[in-house]
Amino acid sequence: MSEFSDSQSLTKGPWPAIAAVVIVTLLAVWLVPSDDEEVTPAPSLSGSSIAPAPTPLPASKSDRIDARTLITELRTASKPDYNKAYEAGETLRKKGQLDQAYILYFFAAREGNASSAYRLGQLADNIINKNTYRPDATQAIKWYRKAKDAGVSEASDALNALKRYYEGKARSGDSNARRLLLLWR
Repeated sequence: MSEFSDSQSLTKGPWPAIAAVVIVTLLAVWLVPSDDEEVTPAPSLSGSSIAPAPTPLPASKSDRIDARTLITELRTASKPDYNKAYEAGETLRKKGQLDQAYILYFFAAREGNASSAYRLGQLADNIINKNTYRPDATQAIKWYRKAKDAGVSEASDALNALKRYYEGKARSGDSNARRLLLLWR
């Protein structure tokens, strides 16, 4: 009878979990190639209708802009040039690097750069601007307001257009539009 109770005790307690961890570890060690092993490339797709992805060209140091590095440089400067952050953001946006551009716009707008605030409004505005980065009506309104307060006339036009759009949506029963209209009170 004691033999039966001993075999049952192996299926209870931490033993199943320990066995699973050991098995997963052994599989991981076996399947992951070591540094000195040469990894063989995937088979060629020649003869297939699928073309292989092009190898990206390495960017030269002068072509690359890293938002965080530029921000660090600007912060350490005795008199930061926030327009430089905006211009670098514009360059990155035109290259399609919206994540890096967004960081620079945000940094500059937070420090009072009106052009950056307006651009952040555009990147959040999916009603007027169809090329948004992070659609968020509340953020669009916030950044358009900051740009308007700093003297960007286009921001006032964008705010008026958004308000008209959400008034129309609210009249048709959109509760989210009604909530957004509260931001104009």
